[in-house]
Amino acid sequence: MRRAVLVIALAAASPLFADHVLLKGGGSLTGEITDQTADNVTIDIGAGSMTVSMATVVGIEKGVSPLQEFRSRSAGLADNDVDSWRALGRWATDHGLSAQAHEAYTRVHHTIPDDAEANRALGLVLYEGRWIPEEESYKARGFVKLGSEWMTPAERDAIMQEHHNREQANREAVLTEVAASEAARKEREAEEARIEEEERNRFDSLPTLGDPVYWGYGYAPAVWPSTPGRPR
Repeated sequence: MRRAVLVIALAAASPLFADHVLLKGGGSLTGEITDQTADNVTIDIGAGSMTVSMATVVGIEKGVSPLQEFRSRSAGLADNDVDSWRALGRWATDHGLSAQAHEAYTRVHHTIPDDAEANRALGLVLYEGRWIPEEESYKARGFVKLGSEWMTPAERDAIMQEHHNREQANREAVLTEVAASEAARKEREAEEARIEEEERNRFDSLPTLGDPVYWGYGYAPAVWPSTPGRPR
């Protein structure tokens, strides 16, 4: 903890820039510090600036960051020095500085519009002698987009048809299951009705007085004939 406090104190006494801001939990930010107070530190990471609370900072390590090096190298280049800008664009790409790589290759593109490396780095493709955006080239060739993929209309239609067929098969499977369940239910009800009718008919044939009565466990005579020798 004493080392962290010392590093922060030294950084605060130095010019307000740094490369590495170490955070609690093991995270870190790399770039150029553009502002630092007792409460917060703001660091330019190349694609934008981030401000973090000093309460989350465990240390600040000074050094030359890739972003600082890019800015230092680009400051000394002439606009028409395409070889140097091209090389700097490769270097920025290798160091994960996408925005800066785009800046370097844009310089090349402005000077040499047909430069293949610069155009490809800027996301352009060569189509019929012109460098155009990739999406435009797909449309020019008659491709269509399905989701995030480009394909021919025939491929798209085949995929859509397969999807439709799969959904239709799923619907039919569900309907078949429902029909089978309904048929089983009707079969159970018919069997229960048959058993009930058989019991009714069986008791109808007995010598009883009155119509059969359902006693909860089944049908039985309303009045049973008396047994000889037993009081009724």
